Amino acid sequence: MTSGKQIDPPSVDVTAHILEAIGTLGYPVKVPAVEKALKYIWDEQEQNGPWFGRLGADYLYGAGVVLPALASIGFDMQDVRVQKAADWVESRQNLDGG
Repeated sequence: MTSGKQIDPPSVDVTAHILEAIGTLGYPVKVPAVEKALKYIWDEQEQNGPWFGRLGADYLYGAGVVLPALASIGFDMQDVRVQKAADWVESRQNLDGG
């Protein structure tokens, strides 16, 4: 017998991975499951733009999985929330490009 939780709690990064997978399968934004996932993603977005990625244990990982997921479902990448996240990612780039 194992102890502890048998399932992971909700997290933006896991939601984004699934969203990207179903986007790759052709699911558009206007599907109830996608709309529900998007609501969760927007509710979890930090005020300054990123999302916390629990599996990667940092914000860069969270933003790095959410943004491609949004693109995969055809979400408007000019949306102010997306641009805020992209600006946050860009602001974290090292001087050497890393």
